[in-house]
Amino acid sequence: ILLLFVIPIVFNKASVAIFKTLSKWMGEYTLLLKLGILFFFFYAGFQAELSVLLLGLWAGLLFNALMDISEFEFRQKFFAGAS
Repeated sequence: ILLLFVIPIVFNKASVAIFKTLSKWMGEYTLLLKLGILFFFFYAGFQAELSVLLLGLWAGLLFNALMDISEFEFRQKFFAGAS
């Protein structure tokens, strides 16, 4: 688990490029994605009740953020290249 935190530090340019691409693709939801990945690593590492609580909090934040936009805006934002 610690290795997964060290890899982005060692391969800094690659991780920055990946998150720039995600930022372009997802817009303001990139921070929520980063938090979800972090909380998932907490859950995988500790498997404690606090980790489940953090994952639930993240899922609630993501659901709330996604419910604020309509289906049409969602399709425009995430599937712009498909149309």
